[in-house]
Amino acid sequence: MNVQDRARPFRILRGPTSCLLLHGLTGTPYEMRGIGEALAGAGVTVSCPLLPGHGTSPRDLAGTTWHDWERAALDAWAAPAAARAPPFLGGLSMG
Repeated sequence: MNVQDRARPFRILRGPTSCLLLHGLTGTPYEMRGIGEALAGAGVTVSCPLLPGHGTSPRDLAGTTWHDWERAALDAWAAPAAARAPPFLGGLSMG
C-alpha cells in the first residue's frame, strides 16, 4: 500500500449508530482502518478524516497547530451528527 492510500480518509456507511475515528499524531486514517472495519461489521457507520498536516511530510505537519486538528475533527463530527444521532468518538494517541 502506498503513502497516498494510507493517508486517504474513509467512511463506511452502515447503520444509524455512527463513530468518528481520529488517528494519532504523525499517523493517518490507515491506522484506524481495522477498528473501523470491525465497527462497520457490527452495523456502525464509521468516518475517519485525515487531520491537517498529516499523511504528507514533516514540513506540512510543522505548519499546523492543534487548532487546525480540532477544526477538522469538529467538521468531521458535524457531518454524521447532522444526519444521525451524534457519533461516538474513538481515537489513538492524540486522536
